[in-house]
Amino acid sequence: MKMKSFVVTQFREHNIIILIVVAFIVIFLMLFHIGTSNNKNYLTDNLPKFPEATFNKQDRILIIAPHPDDETLVNSSVIIKGKEAGANVKIMFVTFGEHNTSTLAKFLLFPSPFTSDLLAERRHKESINAAKVLGLSESDLIFLGFPDFGTLKIWDDHFSNKPYMSGMNLHDK
Repeated sequence: MKMKSFVVTQFREHNIIILIVVAFIVIFLMLFHIGTSNNKNYLTDNLPKFPEATFNKQDRILIIAPHPDDETLVNSSVIIKGKEAGANVKIMFVTFGEHNTSTLAKFLLFPSPFTSDLLAERRHKESINAAKVLGLSESDLIFLGFPDFGTLKIWDDHFSNKPYMSGMNLHDK
């Protein structure tokens, strides 16, 4: 029976190695194709052109990020330009991103004493450091702390399908 277990383990390790090699080959080919394309704007030619945002000292900017790093990936230029113009910039994080799928994949490939609490703490610290690079301070960050992959359940289980309406003005109260 031990021999069968050893064979199964070896088979799984072999499959993981093949998967990693195939992933690297696919990534290399994608990068090679993009890098050798005749069109310099291969990935961005068909994107809509939006006007450049301008800010001033009276502006207040609130970036709402579902998880840490979303604010940097999507809005770093807005944050930097807003700060340079003297605007009041805040970032609100809905979750700590403690159930990040790529981190989960790494954990499955290379098991370690990983917990979602450790990942949440790490992503919290990374957010603070990233904010400093963008010109913000820790006081410019708001962490709501909702559970990652739990916001839909909270919405479904704790919010009514028919919100309470004010009898006087027929607006949501």
